[in-house]
Amino acid sequence: MKLDILGYKKTIQQWREDGKINKVIKLTELAQNKHNCNVSQLALAWCLKNKNVSTILLGATKTAQLEDNLGCIEVARKLNDDDMKEINDILGNNPEIANKAS
Repeated sequence: MKLDILGYKKTIQQWREDGKINKVIKLTELAQNKHNCNVSQLALAWCLKNKNVSTILLGATKTAQLEDNLGCIEVARKLNDDDMKEINDILGNNPEIANKAS
């Protein structure tokens, strides 16, 4: 892995042990095989559909990155509740809507 070369060996090992690498692999496969997109577009689409997310910062520095990121809009249009559950199940993450202060 490229990150091994850059000195992130300990971090990568921790991610493997935590199961984070497996989650990324599963999400990448889901994005490619079911939603015909890349994992970045799937992640951004999840954010768009998630009622707990109010703002998405793209951080694109190049036009091509922005165009790729904006592909998430079409993916989000197609995501249904079952798709969102599948993503949340992979992440082990199903955030609850926070109570608003009165």
